[in-house]
Amino acid sequence: MPLPWDSKTDQTKTRNNRMTDTEYNRKSRLLIGLVNDLTALGGNQFDLDIPCLAFIGNQSAGKSSVVEGATGIAVPRDSGTCTKCPMRCTMTRSTDPQWSCQITLQFSYDSQKRPLVPPRSVHFQTVRNPKEVEIWLKRAQAAILSPEKKPEDFHTKSNDDIKGLRASMLPFSLNTIDILVCDPEGTDLCFVDLPGIIHHHPTEPAMVPFVKDLVALHIKKKNTLIVVTIPMPDEIDNQEAFRIASQVDPKGLRTIGVGTKPDMVGAGSLSLLKTWKSILEGDEWTLKHGYYCVKMPDDRERQKSHTKREWEKIEADFFDKTDPWKTIGDRTRFGMRNFVENTSKLLVALIERNLPIIKRTVDDLLESEKKKLKQLPPRLELDSPLSTILQRVLAFCRTLQGSVLGTLDKGFIHRNQKRYDDFKVEVQRTAPTLEASWRSGREGAKDAIYLDDISATIDSHLTWELPNYIPFDATKQFILQCVQHWEAPMERCFGATHHNTLGLIGALISMPEHFGRFSELDA
Repeated sequence: MPLPWDSKTDQTKTRNNRMTDTEYNRKSRLLIGLVNDLTALGGNQFDLDIPCLAFIGNQSAGKSSVVEGATGIAVPRDSGTCTKCPMRCTMTRSTDPQWSCQITLQFSYDSQKRPLVPPRSVHFQTVRNPKEVEIWLKRAQAAILSPEKKPEDFHTKSNDDIKGLRASMLPFSLNTIDILVCDPEGTDLCFVDLPGIIHHHPTEPAMVPFVKDLVALHIKKKNTLIVVTIPMPDEIDNQEAFRIASQVDPKGLRTIGVGTKPDMVGAGSLSLLKTWKSILEGDEWTLKHGYYCVKMPDDRERQKSHTKREWEKIEADFFDKTDPWKTIGDRTRFGMRNFVENTSKLLVALIERNLPIIKRTVDDLLESEKKKLKQLPPRLELDSPLSTILQRVLAFCRTLQGSVLGTLDKGFIHRNQKRYDDFKVEVQRTAPTLEASWRSGREGAKDAIYLDDISATIDSHLTWELPNYIPFDATKQFILQCVQHWEAPMERCFGATHHNTLGLIGALISMPEHFGRFSELDA
């Protein structure tokens, strides 16, 4: 017989649990909101290792269905690869009974794939009806893949319009679509959905390694939990996504496996069913955080418009009544709800553990930037910027002219004069050796000129000149024999003078009274 105070005790426990849940939800929202703010400000482009979840998988591995089940929104679906750019999804349990989905375009890279700091955010649309999210996400993705166009140009595009524009779009992009889902019945969670890994591309083969590099870029940091979606009808060792995750997480400390399409594993595939049973029980392909198994609706089932609760019931019945899943003891490994709630707790705990490290890193970055600010010269008080620029240009030109002429600084002239003296010596060394005798079989210097050489040269140029007249062409021939050796010394002299001149100009430019304070002008 129950004791009279049992009901009161139960009520107290329930009330305490509700208070604990409320406190946890509040903390989760704050922590995930902090992570999103840091990411939106470009924190990933600094030394901040911001905790996050990353969803990866091979093309057609069921990843989009998992994302749809986690968020409760219909993501773009099409033949082939659906996700063409990273989609950062944030779910928060809202106190507002009105469901909403806010879509923002986050441009973190320019057309040359160089990071933009800070990133450029463009609010795209706030959707109140979940059924309208899919078309708006398609429009947002088209806008990301068409950076030369205005995002608002895509607000009225239909499915057919977007298909017609594919030829002019980028095949993939590093820039991100941010999705904030406020759901009164949701779970606090944030993750990034990455494009499915492809093995070939019909028109641009370079996109195959591009997608793999994009995935690796997002999962390489130590505080990124990697969710790998694996179609259960396939062998796990054939999954390229699993191989990429193993490269950055060889011990499986931050990888979470999610088996999809369990209903497509035939009852006769005994070996495959046995393997997956062992994996879910932790006996094979072990990971620290283990594996989950989810059954998402196919296209026909999606058309029935089941509510979230109804689908959870359908999914739970499948796992409770189907072999071998019904025989596995740990029931927390089945169903989308368990997956979302458990990964949410993992993420929140990871954020909480790393808050001190993130704060220290931010403080160090802030202190570094403060030191750089202190090194800046005093701010210019300008009435007319154009006249100030012209005054600085004129002052620079006067100083340069004075340095060249030697009226202000004689160092430039002295450096060049020394080089000119060296050039003079080098030219003098090219002078030929004149022997006031006849060659007569003698072996003199290689470039020695004898009397018979001179006589032969004069005779070769004589025409109808007067007696004892030496033709100018003979003189010219001897001069050219010497001048041809001047090219190398002349180039060395010119190079040294050019170097000195550039050094002078650079030194004058860096002077504070000229352009030294404008470091952004440096080429």
